[in-house]
Amino acid sequence: MKIASLLQNLDIDGNPDNGINLGNADQELEDSRLDICAFKATDFAASSNIASIREQLGLTGPVRSLQRNVAHLYDSLGIEVQADNIAQSAQKSGSTQTQNTYFEYDDSGRLISERTENQSGGEDFVVSYSYDEDGRIEEKTNTRQQLLETFTYSDSGKITSRNAFRDNGSDSSESYTYKNDELVSFSYDDGNDGSIDKLTLYDRSVANQVTTRIYNNGDSSSTPSTVIEETYFPDDLLAVYSDDKNNDGTPDLIVSYSYDAQENKSVFSVPINDQGSETSYDEFEYSGDLFIKYIKYLNGQIVYQERYTYD
Repeated sequence: MKIASLLQNLDIDGNPDNGINLGNADQELEDSRLDICAFKATDFAASSNIASIREQLGLTGPVRSLQRNVAHLYDSLGIEVQADNIAQSAQKSGSTQTQNTYFEYDDSGRLISERTENQSGGEDFVVSYSYDEDGRIEEKTNTRQQLLETFTYSDSGKITSRNAFRDNGSDSSESYTYKNDELVSFSYDDGNDGSIDKLTLYDRSVANQVTTRIYNNGDSSSTPSTVIEETYFPDDLLAVYSDDKNNDGTPDLIVSYSYDAQENKSVFSVPINDQGSETSYDEFEYSGDLFIKYIKYLNGQIVYQERYTYD
């Protein structure tokens, strides 16, 4: 799938339906290298590596999303994927009442409506969705919450804004900005009045480190309310997470990670008291994706542990 995504995103006119024309890409990219195994299919097309290659070839159009790449590939191969979508679910409430939810889909198999029975009488509760041409949700309504949400996205599929409109007038707005498809800022406007109430900045200026600074007053020229530091190993695996909730210079929580040769993860979570000393620490151990052990230590002694086995 990643090879198909690469070819479609290097097509000169950006329309693989009329054939894929790579132009002189074979000459321009002769000395370039791309490790396609370093990315998940969901992140591949939006990666900075692909952006760099497209820039090298002078391609300026929008990046094709994974959904469009999959659709084109399957159409070209004459593959039709059939799947059964859930039409109804039932949830028991108390000893006698059962609340039913009914689901409706469009011709592409995308969920467009969830209707839940109103046990108190009156109209049922409905959540509805509409999508853009790339299959991304652009509008969502929820009658129970009396809420309308709208979403916008970048050319590479990253969310750039979320606006919430409520019947009671408590609207809000979120904005996301990126550099090389990496999040650099998030702002929250409570009231959707154009004034930023909370701002979060992500600093990647130090190699293998992301520093998150949260400004609860929305003013980046002030002192951050909270500072979070994440340090990574050279292979991009998370090494240390440090959270200084009140930005007093002493972390309130430190989480360190270690990995074996198969990248199985061990997690050590250490809360810190007001004197800067650890109060306890928790150890979480995994084997692949399976959680196998949890141990809690206090004053260096094991006070609780859980172990899991799987068939």
